[in-house]
Amino acid sequence: MAYHAQSSVRPKYAPIPQACEILGFKRSKLYELARQGNLRIIKIGSRSLVDIDHALKFMESLPEADLSESKQGQRAQGPQNPPVVSEARNASSK
Repeated sequence: MAYHAQSSVRPKYAPIPQACEILGFKRSKLYELARQGNLRIIKIGSRSLVDIDHALKFMESLPEADLSESKQGQRAQGPQNPPVVSEARNASSK
């Protein structure tokens, strides 16, 4: 049985591609969170399966995003100080 995002039935464990679809993460982010200990991945033979319930509990523990005007305005302006390029590096690129 294939999982569809609109389905109300959710598997307990899912292979990596299916877990990415369920959780809304890219593959690299899923592995990063697993390395940090935030997602549980089990192995059955050569298959890696993500514990979906564990992942959803982790996501529920995260704070809500602060999307206030002031923070968005700061991000849109970019960094206040442009990066400094050293003179030696600048001269060697000419």
